[in-house]
Amino acid sequence: HPTIQLRSSCSDCCHKCQCVSKTTTIMLLSHISRASKALQPSIRRSAPLFLRATTIAGGAPRSFSGIVDDDAPTAEDIGKLQDEFRADPESAQIVLESESKLTTGLRSTATIREKFQILADEPFKFGGSDTAPSPVEIILASLGTCQEITYKAYAQAMGIPLLSVSLKIQGEIDMRGFFSVDPSVRPGIQKITGVAVVETPSSVTKEQVEELKVVVDSHCPVSDMLGAVPMTIELEHIQN
Repeated sequence: HPTIQLRSSCSDCCHKCQCVSKTTTIMLLSHISRASKALQPSIRRSAPLFLRATTIAGGAPRSFSGIVDDDAPTAEDIGKLQDEFRADPESAQIVLESESKLTTGLRSTATIREKFQILADEPFKFGGSDTAPSPVEIILASLGTCQEITYKAYAQAMGIPLLSVSLKIQGEIDMRGFFSVDPSVRPGIQKITGVAVVETPSSVTKEQVEELKVVVDSHCPVSDMLGAVPMTIELEHIQN
């Protein structure tokens, strides 16, 4: 299970908590509890992942990340999706696609949904031209952004106001595996570490943030995909 480390300091500032439907929240937490119990026996990781989360609690009310009009789904929106997926499991099934093509050298371009492009390359040291992130770095970026999205979505559903969420991720890799120097070395990431910084109003308790982190670690799709990599995400809660 992910390791949680929490540091918190409080100010005397006050913030009016956001409200969510009590029924929606209870349904969501019940769903989370059942899902988490079902997932626990199947979790087997071969490389460590350590992501520490830092929560910053500020006093002055403001919208998420300073955005005036926050277009994130509300608790009601999430509840409607849950109801839809319970009633019609087929509606929850989607297929994600990516098309990519090697261009020159070790450079590659991936196209997603015919409108987004992601460039990949390798550093000079490993034969690339260093014109773009490496595929492994892109995976780390995917993990960080997926964690942030999952934090926001479940915070909305659980009625926990957030001011900002950011992650810094590091992956340790032994390049002897990729270059076939030592057959006993895995070519992929050996260990992932990082810090998730979660900023909240001072009214949010460390217990709420710890509960949110448990939910995020259990439902982040990219974390789940990296199941072969031992993963620990630490939580740091900072209250201003």
